[in-house]
Amino acid sequence: MFYIITEDQKPKPRPRRKRGRLILALIALIIIAVIVLGLGLQVQGYARSYGNVTARKDPLLRASQKGPIARILAQQDQQVSKGQLIIQLDDSLARVTLTRAEKAAVEAAGRIDVFQAKCKLAATQREYQRAQAQLQIKGAKHKLEQLLAGKEKGTVSPVEVQEAQLAYEIAALQPEQTYKAEEELEKQELALLRQQLQAAQTQVELCKQQLANLQVRSPIDGRVVLNPLVVGEVVDANKVLGRVFDESGFTIETKFPERLLYFLKDGQEADIWPTGRSRWADPLKGKILKVGRLVQPQDSGGGYFWVTIAVEPQGLQLYPGQDAQVAVHVSKVSLFRSILGL
Repeated sequence: MFYIITEDQKPKPRPRRKRGRLILALIALIIIAVIVLGLGLQVQGYARSYGNVTARKDPLLRASQKGPIARILAQQDQQVSKGQLIIQLDDSLARVTLTRAEKAAVEAAGRIDVFQAKCKLAATQREYQRAQAQLQIKGAKHKLEQLLAGKEKGTVSPVEVQEAQLAYEIAALQPEQTYKAEEELEKQELALLRQQLQAAQTQVELCKQQLANLQVRSPIDGRVVLNPLVVGEVVDANKVLGRVFDESGFTIETKFPERLLYFLKDGQEADIWPTGRSRWADPLKGKILKVGRLVQPQDSGGGYFWVTIAVEPQGLQLYPGQDAQVAVHVSKVSLFRSILGL
């Protein structure tokens, strides 16, 4: 049995299919537009990472030598000044040693004063003796001249002249040689006493240094943070007892992946959001101080490097160890690259 279908009876195309094609075409156009826009539009690039706040100066407090703690003179988180005494080790023995060394130095200096006084008196005596010797020399010379004149007249024998000549020479030479020998001995003894004084003074300085080594002082102005310590505890030489933070300036130590190494340079600006600061609030400002070397470079690009960012003074309180998010301003990049993190 056959049926004949007329034109009026054929099914009409559904309008829904046309709308679907239009929607797909519109989506394709949007995707193309987004791709073109993303590749062509240049925006400010940011290299983002997380780091920690550090003080620009944070020297360690160390014991210079072994000893028991006698006093702890600073409180935790106290503001201290450069040179302020923080920890005092037991210095009773060192003070006794210093007192003995200072006494020995004073005695050595006293021996020099006494000896120089004796030398001054001896020099006066020698001057008197020299004057007397000059009179003797003058008398011996006068007698020799008289005998020589008598010899010419034939009234004096040659033997008398020779005896007078010998007496004159002895009077002229023997006293001066004796005086010079005495002066040389005095110089040698004075030099020895001065060496003893210098050795005593050196010992005093060593004792003072030993005494200073028993004192732990702040190397800078800042806030002191001490490790757990108790009076009477014996600490070893070079043991870290705490540290002092210079809070007049801060830096951010942050790590970046290897692929960003050639994007970051010294002096680039950075935005900083420390912990507790809203991500929507205005960031703190900073600049890169140093871009470190690549650490653990790998063929896969899994290495990393450290970057030090100086935080510009803002009058805001930061504290060492605080977490912070940073965004370093780099050259302009495409929108897609910015979204993908460079």
